[in-house]
Formats: sequence, structure tokens, C-alpha cells
Amino acid sequence: MAGYLYQHNDLIMVSTPKDGEEIKMLRCFMDTDKDLKKMIWRFLEHLEVEKNSSPLTIRNYKHYLNELVKFLDDDGRRAIRLEDITVESVRKFRLELVRRQLKPVTQGYYVIAIRSFLRWLAKNDMSVLAAEKLDVPKGKDKSLKFLNEKQVNRLLNQPLV
Repeated sequence: MAGYLYQHNDLIMVSTPKDGEEIKMLRCFMDTDKDLKKMIWRFLEHLEVEKNSSPLTIRNYKHYLNELVKFLDDDGRRAIRLEDITVESVRKFRLELVRRQLKPVTQGYYVIAIRSFLRWLAKNDMSVLAAEKLDVPKGKDKSLKFLNEKQVNRLLNQPLV
């Protein structure tokens, strides 16, 4: 006769009718939709299929999001979940990027990838941090230099070679 399964805290209990014996098993990603690594994989597939993103964009987003996972996975003993992405955890991740001496524009790429991922999750009815709570770092303003009238005339009067 078959046994039955039930969950108790973070354990899955298997009860067998024979001898009333219970076998305890660790819960293994019961909430697979909340496993961060799996959701990132699904997001990357979405970029490829629905968004028709370039392979380079997908590669970069994969890199940026995997760096976030590595940062959140401090000890490697537990599954990283969507709830682990908080304003505070992203702030600490950005601080890590600054300490790696990444340029503000590069830091911005990381934040853009995270925000895009969070928007996709929200669009798919996942309860996650609102993407709008994450600001993209400002880069230095690059001022444009214009030619004056004399320089334009000199340029236009150059002989064609």
C-alpha cells in the first residue's frame, strides 16, 4: 500500500502505512516559481523568444543577473529566492560594484538588467520589489562641442580628394 506526503516546516514527510514509519526528506525547491536561478533562466528565454533580443544582450543580461545571484548567495547553502531581491540587497550589490571600481555607466547596465528582470516578474504576477524603486546611476554629462561658423566654412571649403 502506498504512503502519503505532507509538509512540515521545511521538511517533506513521507508516511508509510507499514509500521507507521515516517521518513523525513529535506524540502527541495517546493516553490520552484520563486527560485531565483530558475526565474532568471525563464527571463532569458523570454528575451530570446518574445523580445527577439540579440544574443549579445542576452549574454550581458545573463552575466549581470548571475553576478547578482553570486552576491546574494553568500554561503551557497540555500536556494536564492525572489524575496532576496530587496532595496537593501541591491544597494549592497551596487556598493560592491563601486568597490570593484566599475564605471558608473557599467554599474547602470547592471541596474537596468535587474529592473528589466523585476518588471518581467511583475508582469508575470510575481510578488517582487517594484523596479521603479531602483535608480539607475547617473553618469557624467558629456557636453557636445559645436563648430562655429568659421570652422564650418573652413570644413566645407576643403578640397575633395
